[in-house]
Amino acid sequence: MRLGSARRRLLISLGCAVLFVAVYVVAVRTRPGQALDVTAFHVLYSLAPSDTVPLLAWFARGVVIVVLAGLVTLLAIAAVGRGAWRAVVASVVIVGVTVVATTFLRDEVLSRPRFSEEAFPQNSMPSTHVSVACALVVAAVILWPRRRPWWLVNAACVVVLLASLGNVVGQAHRFSDVVASVLLVGAVSGVVLAVLRPTPR
Repeated sequence: MRLGSARRRLLISLGCAVLFVAVYVVAVRTRPGQALDVTAFHVLYSLAPSDTVPLLAWFARGVVIVVLAGLVTLLAIAAVGRGAWRAVVASVVIVGVTVVATTFLRDEVLSRPRFSEEAFPQNSMPSTHVSVACALVVAAVILWPRRRPWWLVNAACVVVLLASLGNVVGQAHRFSDVVASVLLVGAVSGVVLAVLRPTPR
């Protein structure tokens, strides 16, 4: 999607923030929402072939972070070489703010009422692994050379989808956790891109 103005980016950021709050309020703070979250987990888990579950979890909670971090580092070095400092700064800020915001929100701000006997009753929203993976994907797209290939955004979406799915079927996070993580990165990225304007796309 081409974002031609700072206002549009801020509107997208605001929309992601509003949806983040809505997901938290519905999926965490209400009994039907928690029940729906459990149902969503069982549906996703049943759809994933049993042989692929360990592989998805391994990819989502290890491989994807390491590979993306390495890719972003290489792209950042190349961006410095061509003088794209705004893209480098924007990428660092997006990843840094995402990590801090995810940890702070999950551990200090958001709470989870206990409506039933759950195996893991503590709050797990948002997911650090999904937030970091998503933020690194955004950073990679921002740092990519000016002529971005047509497949880049599609590949980025697939990576985020697999990271999210792996965290759910690997029983590390609830479905609402990964949705909220993606929305959080969208909110952070929109503000950073509106302020720094590293790229017209």
